Amino acid sequence: MGGREIEMPTKTLTVELIEAAKPSAKEYEIRDLRVPKLVLVVGRQKKSFKFVSRISGEKSTRFFLGEYPRGATRDQAVQALADARQLAELWTTQISLGLNPIREAEQKQIREALVVRATFRSVFGDFLRTLPHRDHNRTAHKDIRMLERELLDAERNPFVDKPIDKVTYKDIQELLNAIRDRPARSTARRTFWQLNCFYRWIRSDDERCELYGVQLNPRDRFDPKKLVSKSGPRARHFSTAELRCLWRVINKQVYPMGPYYGMLLITGQRKSDVSRAQWSEIDLVNGTWIIPANRYKTGSMQIVALPPLAVQLLKNLHSARGNQGDFVFSYNGGLTPINGFSKAVQRLRKQFAEEFARENPGIPLPHWVLHDKRRTVRTRLAALKVPKDIAKLIMGHEKTGMDKVYDQYAYLSEMRDALDRWSRHLVALGEAPVSRWLDLEPNRTLLLE
Repeated sequence: MGGREIEMPTKTLTVELIEAAKPSAKEYEIRDLRVPKLVLVVGRQKKSFKFVSRISGEKSTRFFLGEYPRGATRDQAVQALADARQLAELWTTQISLGLNPIREAEQKQIREALVVRATFRSVFGDFLRTLPHRDHNRTAHKDIRMLERELLDAERNPFVDKPIDKVTYKDIQELLNAIRDRPARSTARRTFWQLNCFYRWIRSDDERCELYGVQLNPRDRFDPKKLVSKSGPRARHFSTAELRCLWRVINKQVYPMGPYYGMLLITGQRKSDVSRAQWSEIDLVNGTWIIPANRYKTGSMQIVALPPLAVQLLKNLHSARGNQGDFVFSYNGGLTPINGFSKAVQRLRKQFAEEFARENPGIPLPHWVLHDKRRTVRTRLAALKVPKDIAKLIMGHEKTGMDKVYDQYAYLSEMRDALDRWSRHLVALGEAPVSRWLDLEPNRTLLLE
């Protein structure tokens, strides 16, 4: 059954000749007159093309190029023959140049796979996986969500599946302008800076830079001040009328968002620090909350001197919690912190706007964000004549100059007194008791939204 019975004369291979070649139990070959190293191999059930030649470094002299398609249309058959001839001619040329066509074909496959692999989507995905491991990574997960939404969604980013080395300055400019014009100017700025970090990450490693073939640097071409309009520092803080309505609305919220909003206003701490607060960080006996350095913005430990109102709030929550999880504000029994604020904040916006409209008919409520609460606390501390240095420490702003070196006093009592004055002012201003989320009875199951 093995071996070849005959070797037919060399002929010009055509579709008609190939179709007419009769199957045989023993293979036979028909050499192509146009490309002598190309042969048609005819067997019992199939016909195939092979390349016949000695190739340096290879033991065999016959190399498979592809099968002739069975039951194909004439156009498909013509194309199959043309492809076989083209490949055989290429291999003949490569051999004449001292190359090994087998190795060249393997390298071509590797290069083609790399082109598929080295799309913007793929390479940017590699970059995103490094973000949680960077030195300053407090906002890593937030950044990743934003970047996945803006840069890895094909509906928003037209070059997401483009080879990374083909992405142009024009591509980036059009993308950023589209984000800016939604309008989402803040997102456009953040996207620009993250893209700058992304290309800097590629260029920071010679092997990575060579692998992806990227030389683009958005910072070289674009001035962020011109590309996306620069935003001035926000000055938004709540007026007395707004604060009164906000406090009333917060008191109607249930756990976990009610007490979460309350802690934001009472302590003036950052929203991410409050949302990720853990019972192991809180000393209810001494009234302190220690935010560890590894998740605080400045990279230093922050001690929050809790006023009596905050201690009372936390004691009630601690007594009422029926779980073993460590997170203070949680939807799943303390196992993970609250997240996905958008829907909860939308509800708060709606209720706040309705309350404000009832109290102040005809006066629009200006746009606000959660961080404006923090700015409001700092402004109100100044209005209560709290010394500037104490107010800065409450907000987590580090001491500066020689004070940072020589003044190691913690000012806990002074900060607690200032926040106590502020919280009393807040409760009086709101004309409402701290009710639904504070007056929980011990061992009562906490309500969830």
